[in-house]
Amino acid sequence: MLVNEPQVRKTSTDALQLVVERCAAASTGAPCDQMIAVLRSFVEENEGVYDRQVYSVLETVAVLDASVVQALIPNLSVSLRNTEHKRGLGRNIALRSAYRKLLCLLGESGQAEITSLEAD
Repeated sequence: MLVNEPQVRKTSTDALQLVVERCAAASTGAPCDQMIAVLRSFVEENEGVYDRQVYSVLETVAVLDASVVQALIPNLSVSLRNTEHKRGLGRNIALRSAYRKLLCLLGESGQAEITSLEAD
């Protein structure tokens, strides 16, 4: 999903949808821990390189199962701040905008984090 080729993106999105749906069906009301662990690793491995694309992938997951991405909010916020710190240029408006777009899909917990980010 980190590529721009339409057919590859569609196939990747379809595969991601299937995985999220199967995980949700197999879980017992709580977010799927395995999915959360894999996505946490995905964020860590791609932070600082594919930042906005990572948020795009997570938007797809959030539409399918917001609770999975809600569980990642603390990690995502730390990742955003670490990336900004490493670059040493202060707030990254484009990156924060992409993150804010993701947070808007996550209900109250997303809104709370937007407020927290604005207070930085």
